[in-house]
Amino acid sequence: MLSAGAFGASGLARFAAHPVVNLAIAALFLLFALSFLGVIQLRIPTTVVSRSLAATFTGERTGSFMMGVLFTLTAFTCTAPFVGTLLVMSSQGNWRWPLIGMLAFSTAFAMPFFVLAITPTLLRYRPRAGGWLPTLEMILGGIEIGAAIKFVSNADLVLGWGVFTRRTVVALWILILLIIALAVYARTWRLSDRTLTRVRPNRFSRIALGAIVALVVLLVPALFDRRIGELDAFLPPLKHGNSVTRREALWMLNDYRSAIQAGAREHRPILVDFTGYTCTNCRWMEANMFPRPEVRRRLDQFVLVRLYTDGIGEPFLSQQRLEQTLFRSVALPLYAVLDPTGRPRSTFLGMTRDQKDFSEFLDRGAAMR
Repeated sequence: MLSAGAFGASGLARFAAHPVVNLAIAALFLLFALSFLGVIQLRIPTTVVSRSLAATFTGERTGSFMMGVLFTLTAFTCTAPFVGTLLVMSSQGNWRWPLIGMLAFSTAFAMPFFVLAITPTLLRYRPRAGGWLPTLEMILGGIEIGAAIKFVSNADLVLGWGVFTRRTVVALWILILLIIALAVYARTWRLSDRTLTRVRPNRFSRIALGAIVALVVLLVPALFDRRIGELDAFLPPLKHGNSVTRREALWMLNDYRSAIQAGAREHRPILVDFTGYTCTNCRWMEANMFPRPEVRRRLDQFVLVRLYTDGIGEPFLSQQRLEQTLFRSVALPLYAVLDPTGRPRSTFLGMTRDQKDFSEFLDRGAAMR
């Protein structure tokens, strides 16, 4: 209720996509990366630890509350559109689906802690510290840096800098992976009495090196604007700003009025793609669903318009209000079919891996002329 009062249902999504929020999260990931790599040591102040322990032993809930706040902040950016949609529904008097949605939302986050609480013996099977641990810390540090780059690219997309493009992000990821691979390989050598000798790497190091090499091979085609499957969802789109690649040439960008006029002029239904610069599910659909021949053939029957809702100012605010007013949702992606006069006919919410399901939605929309 506090977040709804502070931001409103649609404001949650805008807040999550705001460049300042994304840059702050990127800085946090970099801080964690430096800690994993041993550059700095992150320590909770002694006074905070003492008070948290005291609150725990005296039955107070301060420690649990603070842990919950921190955990909520880390999960907020990915869940804001989902929670925002539930808030829209509840504000319009629909309490059943918001109740079910929030129950599923809370259960997903609480389940791991619940399982460990009722089965503490599972902790006995955790791996012991050993030679694999420094390797794991280096890998986690690299992952944190890669995540920081992803959040900086989110801010870049919203602000339109054009610096952290798809190729730049991929190149930086590959560079990070190669540095980690060299660091892991370097740990297999020991300097003793001014003599460099090679030590047989442990199993974890061998697996890590193999996974890193495989990931680099997978990423290289993206440097040449090739699709790379699942990872495309975490990369900036092939288009940037108001420019589009040849694969995206059929889509109007942020021009709802022109799309309605084209639909009326050509007597064709309109497919509206409500999307976001920071929406990973949107990127997945664009990279893995739309290029499929059967789907592309069906898309040719529509006037296509792509409306971003998470930018700063206009026209993004108006486009988000349009989604909320017409379809009672702020979730992304949302695909809506309008008839040639601009009246809503059907919608398809969210990402799907089922080509048949999405094709049937397009076929139903194309039949509404």
